Amino acid sequence: MNWALLVRVSGCLLVVSVTNCLGKEESKREKASELLSRENIEKINAKKGKNSFFRSKGDATPEEKIANDLFKKAKTFTCTEKCSPFSKEYEESLAKMVQLYTEAAEEVDNDVDAFLEIAKDIFSKCTKSKEVNEDLVKTAYIKACKISNNTDINQLELDPPKIFPNLRTENIKKGGVGFRAGAGETIWENLPKVPSRAQAPEDTIDYFREDENLHTSHKQFHAIHGGMPRDKEHFYYFHRLYLYRYFDERDSEGLPPVQPFSAALRNEEFNSYYSLTPQTDPSGFLSEQHSSNTPTCRITQATNGVLARLEARCNSKLAERNDNFDAFFEECIDYHNNGHNLISADCIVDKSKVGLIGNTPVAGRDPIFYRWHYEVDNKYETFLKNQPAYTREQILPPGGLVVTSVELQSRCSSPNQVETFWESEGSKYQLNHMPFHFNIRLRNGNGSSNKVIVRIYLVNEKFLSNNKFYFELDRFTHTLSGANEETIVRADNQSSLIWGSRDDCGWPPSLVLPRGKSQQAVKYRLVVFVHDLPDQSVNEGDIASLLCGPRGGVLDPRPNGWPMQRDWQGINFLDVINNQDEAFGQISTTVEIFNRGLNPTGCGDAQFTNNGQTTPAPSASANDSTSSESASTESPLRSDAVTSTQSPDAGLSSETSLESSSKSASTSSDSETSTESSSESASTSSDSETSTESSFESASTSSESETSTVASSTTSSFPDAVTDSTTSTEVTLTTLLTESEFTSTTADSNKESSTSVPDSVTNPEASTDAPSTTQITTLSTESESPAPYGSETTVPAVPYGSETTVPVVPYGSETTAHAVPYESETTVPVVPYGSETTVPLVPYGSETTVPVVPYGSKSDDKPRGYGNVPKGYSR
Repeated sequence: MNWALLVRVSGCLLVVSVTNCLGKEESKREKASELLSRENIEKINAKKGKNSFFRSKGDATPEEKIANDLFKKAKTFTCTEKCSPFSKEYEESLAKMVQLYTEAAEEVDNDVDAFLEIAKDIFSKCTKSKEVNEDLVKTAYIKACKISNNTDINQLELDPPKIFPNLRTENIKKGGVGFRAGAGETIWENLPKVPSRAQAPEDTIDYFREDENLHTSHKQFHAIHGGMPRDKEHFYYFHRLYLYRYFDERDSEGLPPVQPFSAALRNEEFNSYYSLTPQTDPSGFLSEQHSSNTPTCRITQATNGVLARLEARCNSKLAERNDNFDAFFEECIDYHNNGHNLISADCIVDKSKVGLIGNTPVAGRDPIFYRWHYEVDNKYETFLKNQPAYTREQILPPGGLVVTSVELQSRCSSPNQVETFWESEGSKYQLNHMPFHFNIRLRNGNGSSNKVIVRIYLVNEKFLSNNKFYFELDRFTHTLSGANEETIVRADNQSSLIWGSRDDCGWPPSLVLPRGKSQQAVKYRLVVFVHDLPDQSVNEGDIASLLCGPRGGVLDPRPNGWPMQRDWQGINFLDVINNQDEAFGQISTTVEIFNRGLNPTGCGDAQFTNNGQTTPAPSASANDSTSSESASTESPLRSDAVTSTQSPDAGLSSETSLESSSKSASTSSDSETSTESSSESASTSSDSETSTESSFESASTSSESETSTVASSTTSSFPDAVTDSTTSTEVTLTTLLTESEFTSTTADSNKESSTSVPDSVTNPEASTDAPSTTQITTLSTESESPAPYGSETTVPAVPYGSETTVPVVPYGSETTAHAVPYESETTVPVVPYGSETTVPLVPYGSETTVPVVPYGSKSDDKPRGYGNVPKGYSR
């Protein structure tokens, strides 16, 4: 007998058997979402309707009996069909439903197939009933899966957009004439898309505001984060990342700043246009439940009364010290929740439906969402500014540890250059980016072998002075090797802030980087902080996802956003950021982000502004002689790779293991080193002078102020951004958010104003291929009041270098340039969402505590979030 042949055959059979087994498990995960999809549930209901006459109650399976019992209990909940996700009833009912699912899983011995059958049966009943809240029942099931202690159940990886169709993006116009997807790079403006639901210029950032992954992330955050460690803090931090990323995308497109829904502005009429028609919502998944907004809206007196009372309660806790976040949250979350419900009810066309801002999964599609959350974030910012400033001793890195260089490497041969592009997937175009990784080089003078924590931030170069607009990309622990020098290599898809799968709680991997501009590089600053860990058991960043506060890990007690979320005292902020403080070292570098359009070609075709050369950040340190290592043309990393870096110091080396994770979260906006930009006149002790011509905003906590500044030919979308300053004076960081804003659009100063109500709103059948825009008369800052939000204001362009000054109009002053009210009605008292005028809400986040599965338990190593990576480049 040929024993060698037998062994080989046996081995092959074993391999085939294992492969088939793994394939079945993977197939089961993929089929779970299909089984519970909206389309499949409708097919099941249709089939049941045909066969119901021939089936007796005794034929019910054990799973169907459990589903029947769950459905009966769900009908007793206080949250029924039209219950708002921002209400106390929804929160309490969700916690009860999660517990019922957990008990049902135990009843079937955590058998995945049986647990899926239970979900299929109860989902089927929900779609035909008005006695239960369908969204709640489905959301509770996904959460029950994610927090289950059973690995088979918590690894199902259900795809929310298949279960919740209102999350889907359908922006590809079918049958685009003369368009070929393979015709080479195509910019966003030239892609054949369905008509926008928003008016110009808001429609230019539909790619972000309507992104499927963005709304899936928001949906899953609200579904999962309640009851997790530090959930109240995570609530405000997640929405700040969401909001400021939106600001950044607006800035790249040259859109005016967002105005918060402050008490003063809530008394004014504003642009609220968002149109759902057969043309803008081809599938009808949004319009079947949600109403279009009226073109303009004025908040009712009843709504203003409720919000004024709740705001006063919130303001009473803004001066809480010692990071008493719970006290702040308890008094402010009702202000947030009621704002969503009441504004939604006031601004919709069809009062029998729900406004988008009143429903968590789709709220971020509506531009009003960002105005309201900017107001909510102002309260958060005030709370943070009332906390003690960080001292130099708190911010310094561990003794002897210095960052010698920071570098981003992507497919381009030169470091610090990375591309974003459009990818088409199914019915949607979406933003994505080329894979990249960070090289963080350290000098460990004391030979420490301790664990440290690394935080990576990104900020637009022109907003460098404003600590507020730094976006966190990653946060993780690292154990030092003890070598004199070592390099930490961290891939973008290892970030602890992104999801591992779409039913996880985390930022979308596809939106890690900001878009940048089409065919134009935009400069950002990459900043890295390395700090000690007094508690060496901290494993933050080794488990996912930090945005929800994972259960089972040991978190760094420092707040989210540390040390950027507060002022600094006794230390020069810009010296540290600009690599001029030797104690920190070279912690930052300039990177360029370039959008290539659809089907990007070779990296060499991109016109980076530095012409292919490395762009280090400014540095005054003469002691640092560390040079960057040469970079390969293509990123060598995968999430499962292991990179070993030899220290320049002979005989000393360190090995960095790259563990499987996801991607990272980031931010953006256009920047140029010597640019005319919008910034903030900070009411702080600093005297920061700039050499740029800027449009300023007055920052004040107690009163409005008028400022006279040089008119800018470009406009920043960051409402209170401070442009970069190269002064050496000590900088006290930005104060509270502004009460005055000035935005201008360079255009023909003789343009006549016009106001129109689009047919797409008054007549749902009308096509919105060419949506109307609202234009307001040219604004004279000396004699006229500011135009309403959403209108286009025109200010004569000031020639570059001229001495002309244009005084800023105080924000919130009376205006006579209101747009025409919808259907000639000025105020329409409406019943708030859920048919209650005032509903006391309990603080967001239930007390239920549930286990979460440690990150990294997935068996496959496929890259996530990349979709169609361009030909010629593999992950």
